[in-house]
Amino acid sequence: MFEFKKFSINQENCAMKICTDACIFGGYINVSQSKSILDIGTGTGLLSLMIAQRTEKTLQKPNITAVEIEKDAFLTAKQNFENSIYTDRLTIFNQSIQDFSENHFSTFDHIISNPPFFLHQSKTKNNSKNLALHSEALSFDDLLKSIDKLLSKNGKCDILLPAFEMDIFIKKAKKYSLFPQKKLIIYTRKEKEIFRVIIRFEKKNTQNKEIIENNFIIYKSKGEKDIELNRGYTEQFIELLRDFYIIF
Repeated sequence: MFEFKKFSINQENCAMKICTDACIFGGYINVSQSKSILDIGTGTGLLSLMIAQRTEKTLQKPNITAVEIEKDAFLTAKQNFENSIYTDRLTIFNQSIQDFSENHFSTFDHIISNPPFFLHQSKTKNNSKNLALHSEALSFDDLLKSIDKLLSKNGKCDILLPAFEMDIFIKKAKKYSLFPQKKLIIYTRKEKEIFRVIIRFEKKNTQNKEIIENNFIIYKSKGEKDIELNRGYTEQFIELLRDFYIIF
């Protein structure tokens, strides 16, 4: 059981456990104007619960819909939702996003996803983990087709991927008239290679404009003062996740 300040995550039966980049994603994305949110591939339900907490004091609390194809992850997320104080705003479906998009006729003004990203690596013997990690279960094209159908005209879509896969995703997204608006580049430490990238996509053509770009660093570099305080996390990280992590 992973304890946050206002909710708990049971992840025992989920192939993909809670990870730092997902927590950053949930704390970072701007959902202040969102009335309906779709979480594609929810896994443990972490992102949906983080967003529910972040919007608990807003005048119009958004309804959050989660979709998860893997049965054990679906059951786990459903339990996590039901055990939270946000259960009345959370709905989950045990479907592929392809099937969901075919049968869901309303649109969302915000879509979020940390999609499978292993494009070529060999699979494991764990079928649940393969579904969570390998893009054969959900190709970027299939994901984009679903986003194109489910995103409202003025909607926003946030995607979390490694840098190489994000470059591929950006190129494919143009075919669906989805263009980057804002980029967050995540580093484990400032001297390291890029760890993950978060990009906000909208149906606004920015091909000839510079998108807003910011850097985010998780850990202080070795040798920096007080590195042992707060387990060596940067102030940037602490401030982002102060409302969630018990250690802060």
